[in-house]
Amino acid sequence: MCRFFLALPAALVACVLATAAVGEDGPYVRVDAGFSFVEMTDFGSEFDLSSRSWDESFETPVVGLGFGYRFDRFRGDVTLDRRSEPLDKFLDPRPDLYPRAAADLITYSVMLNGYWDMADFDLDLGFVDAMLTPYVGAGFGHAIHRGKIEAIDVVRDYSYTDEDSTFAFALHAGVALQVTDRMAIDVSYRYQDMGKFQMVDIGYTDLRSHDIRGGLRYSF
Repeated sequence: MCRFFLALPAALVACVLATAAVGEDGPYVRVDAGFSFVEMTDFGSEFDLSSRSWDESFETPVVGLGFGYRFDRFRGDVTLDRRSEPLDKFLDPRPDLYPRAAADLITYSVMLNGYWDMADFDLDLGFVDAMLTPYVGAGFGHAIHRGKIEAIDVVRDYSYTDEDSTFAFALHAGVALQVTDRMAIDVSYRYQDMGKFQMVDIGYTDLRSHDIRGGLRYSF
């Protein structure tokens, strides 16, 4: 099954490599995935009863999809991204008071992005003519932080969830390989700041990510 999903993007590209690549104006859809290197500032866990905070970092997969419009060298799109990570290893509970403590964090970000395609470079790949286009961009929107706690203390077994929405912004840089009139392969770096989150037992003052992504854009 894993081999099938890894081979599927390559098969889709191979099916459409039939004409010279010239990007077209108009609407497009995009899907991408990659790895997100996440930094949490002033993370705090009430399970250690110390009221201290510290910085943490972790790596997690990120997936996204979006819908946009291209006009000449400018593009704009609306995107939805998802990240998730268990935070158990960061909680540091006191074992005499909390025999078990677990936490999960899921973050969604809904962003409005704009891009400038800086230049086009024709490439002869032998089996198809393609065009390489570097770009930069920026975006803003909302991040939805959703936390879930499951714990056992000296008197009870409990669990609860909480969520909050904060302002988010992003900076983009990448290259697109236009392989047909309608399809482009996109490789990019994205910096994203998703703000703070606080629930009863855990919280942080800022959540930032550095994403390395690959994906496809298909124009209509």
